[in-house]
Amino acid sequence: MFCCQLYSSYVLAQESATDASSYQEEVRHWHQDRLNRLKSPDGWLSLAGLFWISEGSSTFGSSDENNIIFPKDAPEQIGTFHRRGDSIWMEVQPGIDVHSEGKSITNSSIFSPEQEPLIFEHDHLNWLVMKRSDRFALRLRDRSNPAISELDTIPHYPINPDWRINATFHPADSGFVIFLDDVQGLKREYYPEGSLRFNIQGKHHQMLVLDGGRDQYFLIFGDGTNGVETYGGGRYVYTPRADEHGQTFIDFNKAYNPPCAFTDYATCLLPPVQNKTEILIEAGELSYGDH
Repeated sequence: MFCCQLYSSYVLAQESATDASSYQEEVRHWHQDRLNRLKSPDGWLSLAGLFWISEGSSTFGSSDENNIIFPKDAPEQIGTFHRRGDSIWMEVQPGIDVHSEGKSITNSSIFSPEQEPLIFEHDHLNWLVMKRSDRFALRLRDRSNPAISELDTIPHYPINPDWRINATFHPADSGFVIFLDDVQGLKREYYPEGSLRFNIQGKHHQMLVLDGGRDQYFLIFGDGTNGVETYGGGRYVYTPRADEHGQTFIDFNKAYNPPCAFTDYATCLLPPVQNKTEILIEAGELSYGDH
């Protein structure tokens, strides 16, 4: 009998060790995938500019005489953006190769409320116009941006399974709205899906979550490590959608830095006051660089 009990304990210990090892490997793969996404041609490290577009006409190119100045290896004069209210179109200088969806562009609507923004390309550069609150910005990407090759790892806390926290989802009331600040000082309107309720170190927490897609919620949170060991503007994490009993979990080992930790050209959301805690969440990504 004693031998059977000893063997059973041994088997359970082995299974537990295997589960822990599998979990560590899963999170390591997640970190590597995260790094690969950042370094991809359309990842956040490719951002090379963020330019606010004023009413009227704005020239763009590498010359300092332009209103919007592109990297030095771009043509001196690429063209002109024209903004009239919520509509923006672009004129390209003769002889400059700009294309979109495989078609050469000389004069094109680049943004209007009725259409998806188009992406325009010249050599290793591409750009689009996006709306933030009541303002419009040109987002420029550079597939050869030095930042892509400079990043080889993102520091993070040791992977600790204890930071995979069980949570209960509570849906929000219909029409519940919040206004989130971003790093540019703008406020944006969002409708939370609801809140996740969970315990950390014996203390109850409740944080709002946004729509993160078909299978996920999106959580923006701040904690006591911000500005010390982690990015000062908080961190992000995706969580699985709750099951039929309202149960899910938050894996803080997969908490990651907003794009603004890596580039000056992103417009990252900051945590709402409901999602801030003084507890030290010592899991996930650490600070990177000096952004």
